[in-house]
Amino acid sequence: MESLLVAADQAGAKVFLDEAYIEFAELDESDWFNRPGVVCLRTFSKAFGLAGARVGYLLGDAAWLNVIRGMTMPFNVSTANLQLAAQAWACRDQLAAYCRTIAQNRERVADYLSAQGMARGITVNPSKGNFVLIRVSAEWKQLIASVMKKQGIQIKTALGGLPYCLRITIPYDVKPVMAALKAIFEPVAMAFDMDGVLIDTSLSYDLAIVDTVKSFTGQTVSIEAIVEKRSQGGFNNDWVLAQAMIADLGQSETLQTVTDVFQGFYLGADGQRGRFNDEVNLLRDDSTLFGAGKKCAVVTGRPKFEAKQGVKQLGVVPDHVVSLDDVKNGKPDPEGILWLQQQWQINAEQGMYFTGDNVDDMQAGNAAGCICVGIAGGSASQKDVLYQAGADVVLDNINQLEELFQ
Repeated sequence: MESLLVAADQAGAKVFLDEAYIEFAELDESDWFNRPGVVCLRTFSKAFGLAGARVGYLLGDAAWLNVIRGMTMPFNVSTANLQLAAQAWACRDQLAAYCRTIAQNRERVADYLSAQGMARGITVNPSKGNFVLIRVSAEWKQLIASVMKKQGIQIKTALGGLPYCLRITIPYDVKPVMAALKAIFEPVAMAFDMDGVLIDTSLSYDLAIVDTVKSFTGQTVSIEAIVEKRSQGGFNNDWVLAQAMIADLGQSETLQTVTDVFQGFYLGADGQRGRFNDEVNLLRDDSTLFGAGKKCAVVTGRPKFEAKQGVKQLGVVPDHVVSLDDVKNGKPDPEGILWLQQQWQINAEQGMYFTGDNVDDMQAGNAAGCICVGIAGGSASQKDVLYQAGADVVLDNINQLEELFQ
């Protein structure tokens, strides 16, 4: 600043200095306006909390201020707002403690985010205002903004020319902000749907649906049609989905009849190879999502036998496996997730993630107060569906979640 003012003076230029956040800066001296050719702009909108009044003031050389005064509109500030500003100014000494608290809270938030950034690529920019500006990846930006919004904390995401930045305004009571950040970065638990998240079932369950529908109707439904039906919600159970698709083709069958046929195709029957043999793990063999110091569980719409089979195939050891046989109501009912929270004694301020690949998963996770991660499998349309269903962030595959928590 000193170099700028010297250069401006040598060039005969004037300097107009915006000091809108000066009260939060905790500067020993802030008297640039005493320098020749310098005018400082301050406001009642920030520290004084009178943004709606739209009142500011200038400090500087009287001769130049009078020149600026001559450029203003007559009666450009209402008498009522001037009275508000005058009353606020009379109480300005009381502002110091408030601003000091904001500055302390700002450093607390900045220090916490800096500590997280060491491993997660988050850059915290130095700040002397009542906000913290951070640079993050697109996934972290989406996740932080969404979780904060659900907590009733508004943060600024539309920053021109800064597509990967967030601005967090620092409140007087910083506890809700810190609680939200800790829930995001330090969750105590993670729960995962199995099919489409941990295991690729497009060649097993989905093809078993195709087989089942064809056995009843003689017609072949496409995988795209199955995905579309599932995205409508209420079809997390593939037996129910198959029954609905049969009904869509004009034929009515009981759920038990459909289930028996489906299981024959999936598990194999009468010497026929079961579709389950074609399932492929989506979770990397060396993944640390399970057993990384957090409570972990699987909440799946599979029957218990098939859920255990999937866990064995994955080679993971979750703390709990909640199957269709363990609940009265499957997803989108949050019963299984709520049961986990009760077992783990997780309260509302502690973070828990739930990861799924369809509408029912997102609805169940949100109903249980979880941070919801959608897995879209690279599908742009499914990504949109998951966001509409309440996902806080949507990833292409489960291994990206591990990369976020490195």
